[in-house]
Amino acid sequence: MLAFVFIVSWLTTETKLVCGLNFTLSKTRVLLGTTGKLFMTCDVTEKDASIVYNIKIRRKTSTELETLAFMDARITEVPALDKRIVDDKDFVVGGILDKDNPLNTNLTLQMNIEKMTYDDARVYRCEMTYKSKLSESIVSIVRNATLIIVEADNKTEERADTLQDSECVSKTTFVIVGVILGVAIILTTIYASYITVVMRRMRDRNRHYGRREMLNAAPINDTSEIQNSSDEV
Repeated sequence: MLAFVFIVSWLTTETKLVCGLNFTLSKTRVLLGTTGKLFMTCDVTEKDASIVYNIKIRRKTSTELETLAFMDARITEVPALDKRIVDDKDFVVGGILDKDNPLNTNLTLQMNIEKMTYDDARVYRCEMTYKSKLSESIVSIVRNATLIIVEADNKTEERADTLQDSECVSKTTFVIVGVILGVAIILTTIYASYITVVMRRMRDRNRHYGRREMLNAAPINDTSEIQNSSDEV
């Protein structure tokens, strides 16, 4: 039973980490110098969220994370760009922060592929901070997606790879393995308890049978001989 409680607790934690946020890129491989738009979309899927405090799209640098787009309920509910980073990139931000229904909350970022450089090939991240309905604590979750930029001369085929989904798939598989392991432990414990009870009953039965055999084999006094002796006197 203790093993079952541990597995269920661990399963709940992993599920919350992976499934609360969905971050997708319309392209994860861009040909340098081509035209078109790249769309990044960050959707809230966490049912445990009672209030979404903020949601951001960021990307990694060599030393830190820089914020490209964000919405913050404590500052402004309107999606905004960090002008210091994206002012000359023709970035367009969109989205909504829904206080009544957090599942409607989303943040989008549109990038002009024509103005992209190799420096835009990064690991991008969607972050969200919310208040839990169950624990009423503040929870932060993240999802990552990788953008690759290649030269158009390579004639590399553009693919709609969804690298950001690999994390969810691998962790979901890990969760399934954990559940199977937990069930196996429980079944093994029940089987061991059953074998112990059966062995104890067999041991008690054999002890009772042996005692009965000893009683049957013991000599019995013949009272008829005693009566005959009395008569003779």
